[in-house]
Amino acid sequence: ASSLIGGAVIFLMLPITNSNIIVTSLESWALIIGMAFIFNTIALYLYYIALRTTKAWVVASVISMQAVVSAILAYFFLNQTLSTLQIIGALVIMGASIFVTYESMQKKEI
Repeated sequence: ASSLIGGAVIFLMLPITNSNIIVTSLESWALIIGMAFIFNTIALYLYYIALRTTKAWVVASVISMQAVVSAILAYFFLNQTLSTLQIIGALVIMGASIFVTYESMQKKEI
C-alpha cells in the first residue's frame, strides 16, 4: 500500500516538475499497474515464506540488502553515481547482513 501511495504522490507532482514522463496510453498504464501488482505480490509472498521458515531477525537483516541492490542496479543500468558516504553505508549494510547470516548459520538457527 505504501508503494501505491508513494507512486500516486509522485504522479501528482509530475505537472509541477515539468517532466515529460506523462504516460497517456491505456496499454502503458495497464502494463505499469500489472507489473507493480505482480512484482509486489511476488515479493510479499517470498517475504512471508521467509518469515515462516527463518527467524525474523535473519529475514530483516537480509531484506535490508534491498537498498544496496537497488543502488548497485541504478549505478549499472541508470548511470547513477554513488557518493563516498553511500558506498560506505552500502558496505556497512552488506557487512552486517553477512555477519548476521553467517552467525545464524553457525548456530544452525536458519
